[in-house]
Amino acid sequence: MTEQAPEVAPEANDPADSDPFDAERAQAKIKKANDEARNLRARLKELEPLAQEAERQREASKTEAQRLSDRAAAAESELLKVRGEAMRTRVALTKGMAADLADRLRGDTEDELSEDADRLLALLKPSGPALFGDADQGPRPTSPSADGAERHIARRLFGGTT
Repeated sequence: MTEQAPEVAPEANDPADSDPFDAERAQAKIKKANDEARNLRARLKELEPLAQEAERQREASKTEAQRLSDRAAAAESELLKVRGEAMRTRVALTKGMAADLADRLRGDTEDELSEDADRLLALLKPSGPALFGDADQGPRPTSPSADGAERHIARRLFGGTT
């Protein structure tokens, strides 16, 4: 047996549905909303200094031990960060990588970093034959006949000698 939700009939007393637009009523609603917003902004300006004072008092009420504990936690966090950076740099240099690539290594131990360095080096290893000349210009022809054909085409296109 399924229950059906009762149908909700539109309210007959809703003035927004039955009355035509009333400019005076709209202006009154806008004025009321603006007045409320102005009052809330004024209240916020009153409360902001109180919130700042409460924060200052909360900070001042901390004991010296709490402040030292916070500083120790921050120093320990920085130490762990520096040790991690040093370990990544050490692994990168041991593997023959550029020191600039050390920050790309991922892992928490030297073994994990070493494995990641091996994977990165494998990706960076050239996969094709070495090119001679400028890499931006593409491979140079290796046979004289190919070079002659290019010169012949260039002479026909541009005229003159090349």
